[in-house]
Amino acid sequence: MMRIHTAGLVLTVALGATLAFGQASPGLSTCQKAMAKESATYVRAVGQTVDKCLGKMSAAVVKGGVTTAAAASATARFCAAAFARLADTGGAKELGTRFDTKVGLKCDAAGAAPTLGTANLGEYCKTFGGDGTIDDFAEWRTCIRAGADAEAREAIATRWPRALEYFAALIAAIDAQPAGSRSAAGREALIALDAWIEGPVDDDKPDPAAAETGLLATGATQCQPVSYHSGRAMGPCRLEPKDQDGFAQAGFDARYTDNGDGTITDQVTGLTWEKLGDDGSIHRSDGVYGFAEAINLKIAALNAGGGFAGHIDWRLPNRRELESLVDSSALDPAVRPVFDDACSPGCSALECSCTQPAPYWTSTAYQADPSNAWIVDFYQGRVFAIGFSAQARVRAVRGGVHVAAAGAVTAAADGKAPASLATCQKAVAAESAKYVRVVTDTVGTCLDRMSGEVVGRGATPAAAARGAGSTCVGAFAKLAGTTSPEHALAARFDAKVAAKCDPALDADTWTIGARTLAAGNLSAYCAQRGGDGEISSFPEWQHCVRTAADAQAREAIALRWPRALEYFAALATELAAAPASGTTSDALAALRALDSALEGTTDDDRPEPPPPPPAGLLATGQTQCVQADLSSLGPCPGGLAGQDGAVRAGIAPSYTDNGDGTITDHVTGLMWEKLSDDDSIHDRDHPYFLAGAHFNKVARLNRHGFAGYSDWRVPNRRELESLVDAGRVAPAIDPIFAHGCSPGCSVLECSCMADAGYYSSTYARFPGGQGAQVRVDFHDGAVAFSGDRVRAVRGGNAPVKTFVDQAPEAMDVDTKHPWKQECIPITLFGRDDDSSMLFVELLTPPQNGFLVSDIVPGVSLPLPGNGQIPAAMPDGGHPDVFWGPYDHAQRSIYGTYIEPSGEMLWAHTVCYVTFSWTFLGTDSFTYRVRDNEGTASNVAIGTLTVFED
Repeated sequence: MMRIHTAGLVLTVALGATLAFGQASPGLSTCQKAMAKESATYVRAVGQTVDKCLGKMSAAVVKGGVTTAAAASATARFCAAAFARLADTGGAKELGTRFDTKVGLKCDAAGAAPTLGTANLGEYCKTFGGDGTIDDFAEWRTCIRAGADAEAREAIATRWPRALEYFAALIAAIDAQPAGSRSAAGREALIALDAWIEGPVDDDKPDPAAAETGLLATGATQCQPVSYHSGRAMGPCRLEPKDQDGFAQAGFDARYTDNGDGTITDQVTGLTWEKLGDDGSIHRSDGVYGFAEAINLKIAALNAGGGFAGHIDWRLPNRRELESLVDSSALDPAVRPVFDDACSPGCSALECSCTQPAPYWTSTAYQADPSNAWIVDFYQGRVFAIGFSAQARVRAVRGGVHVAAAGAVTAAADGKAPASLATCQKAVAAESAKYVRVVTDTVGTCLDRMSGEVVGRGATPAAAARGAGSTCVGAFAKLAGTTSPEHALAARFDAKVAAKCDPALDADTWTIGARTLAAGNLSAYCAQRGGDGEISSFPEWQHCVRTAADAQAREAIALRWPRALEYFAALATELAAAPASGTTSDALAALRALDSALEGTTDDDRPEPPPPPPAGLLATGQTQCVQADLSSLGPCPGGLAGQDGAVRAGIAPSYTDNGDGTITDHVTGLMWEKLSDDDSIHDRDHPYFLAGAHFNKVARLNRHGFAGYSDWRVPNRRELESLVDAGRVAPAIDPIFAHGCSPGCSVLECSCMADAGYYSSTYARFPGGQGAQVRVDFHDGAVAFSGDRVRAVRGGNAPVKTFVDQAPEAMDVDTKHPWKQECIPITLFGRDDDSSMLFVELLTPPQNGFLVSDIVPGVSLPLPGNGQIPAAMPDGGHPDVFWGPYDHAQRSIYGTYIEPSGEMLWAHTVCYVTFSWTFLGTDSFTYRVRDNEGTASNVAIGTLTVFED
């Protein structure tokens, strides 16, 4: 389900630049006003339409205690009529048609269309199904409404946690009603809204948003020259295969905050970590514990009394949480820098941050042997299992996303919930919508006046600020209210919500009502807005509700007023020079706060995109707990407290088989290649040399556009590890990747998994600057080094760097040589400026002889014209050539730099042997070269003239 992701894009786009076309026609100001007004009206109308239906159902279900089916039956006719207004069938009264018509009247194609923003409009509209370009007015208008649709649906999804449950009952109830055009239209709109919120998984639960879940980047920034030999030195990513982790750097960048109290908050995952020092205290980094001691001594001590840093919910991290701290660019320890900073003898966790290059306990049981648990070794970042009696370090964690406690909000055990819950839900929905509307309209009163002067009449922002000064003072003063705080919009919002959601009415009201904001992910959601990742009081919940509404209001302002920051700067100067008064002071304070929130940390009068919402880590999949005997797995809770199987922190996986040989992970946004047992390029049993993983397997998938895509790559360690299911073994992976596998089945028919180690594109650092490729062993899920299987991946929910590959050039060859029976050498040439190696590909063979490679001394190996080569060399060895059982005959060409251009020239010699001992004359063949990424050169001609000496 799309949530805050959309709003983040809006900020990036809308204020990327002032209007590029300079002084626009007077119609632009009219268009701006219309778009702002109609967008707000449309979002409000859609929300209110759905609210009326769900409000009636919620009152019956939550307050009256009836079933959802009964509530739907009682409201079916009313809800069908309400939803009919959302249907997009062209009726004049339908909300979408009215929006299009009203915006179209004020924003014709005479030049006013680019109101949304100019820099990245096409990319913004791709979010809603566009192709990345805005070619006409109709396409622009469609994008504007799609953005408003997303905002409205977002509000519905967050304000009504049981919306999908109600929708399912409503669809059935409408189907049972007498047929009619309004019922049909309402049903159509209802199904469309339900599908959008639910996503591709038919489970009556919102699909996890890609913007709220995902994977952290590994931290890798260097690459290794890839060959058949490992142990080469790491270095800058310049010529290596560009699907290496150091090139792509896929995933969210880590963002940490030292809270000054001995803890560090991860702003991406929402987790808060214990800092470790070197002072002999409970927080010392060199303290070692057995598994039971780690929980019963270390964790128990942190939670004793008032709790460490004021919290009593510290626990051992699961394997995925602890592994998120591994930094693949570091060694000894391989940890994020914030966790190994200024560590010196005697320093406390308040003064320094320490990590030992040693194993640390996780709370995840080892499925293959219940007397073991997983650890993360921070020397190089390996993940493996050790026995409970072994000694390891401990770093505690708290917070994050807990799916096990999420789920849909349900009624009380007796079938009825407190009456106050329904009242609270309605108050949050109504007051949030009203607050966003009033804040936006209040600021709009000022900006509308300025825009009319600047855009319509050509005034400077400074002059417009002088003219609109009194209007803007009155508007912005409503946002601050320092002189009369009870009249400030925020204070009024808080008071109205508190009046209906007071925990004194029922102790569970705010706890349950909190989920109306973001079901199951509230703590991480609120952490993004300044919280600590834990909702522990009613004021903290109330603050999160309002800051969410504040964020929504700011996003609306940024979208509707492309020049807002420019106007704010002029207004600040004007208000600062105005005669001092309480109202002016309030207005200036509110203006600066709003400007700062939109602009971010860069003082450039441009908005800084807000950080993405917390990317809740994936759950590990472990659902069992080690029992009291420390040697068996069983139900949770069982044995030691706080085990992964009981806590189940993280987002549950969600996969779909796309029917084209690929599987989509809806949580991470990744698309995976399926594997088969049919001896094709996808066969699970085909091993590859390290270079072959990149240059043979993945390059060939891209050359042939597997499943319609040409951006396949070797996954990084975190992407590959995301497939590990710690609750399974042999293989330790979700069954969607391992079912129905039988000899001869293709990726369209089955899904296969080798019980072996798989390559990642991440290299772990070794002493001396060398690196080894990290692999994930899907027998049990261990993360170590080396491997020989490949499962390709593409996509993802975080930016992947793209590179423009220069096509290599093959050069014609014209060789003249006296007649001879043995080999006639022909040197083939290729040139490239962004690859470390080229590969020769013979296209058409010569007619009067054959080509052989001289790279194996004493062996003549034909290079056949059908592009195939033997599965092994005649002597059983491996020539200095990249090859695989399904690839073209590709001979590697080595070269050297040519200074000062930086280009490379490669030369490789093959032998021509004539069929006839008496042949004289001319023969020819064609060839081309490919680079590391599979980009093909031109076709070159090789000509050979044999003459009598």
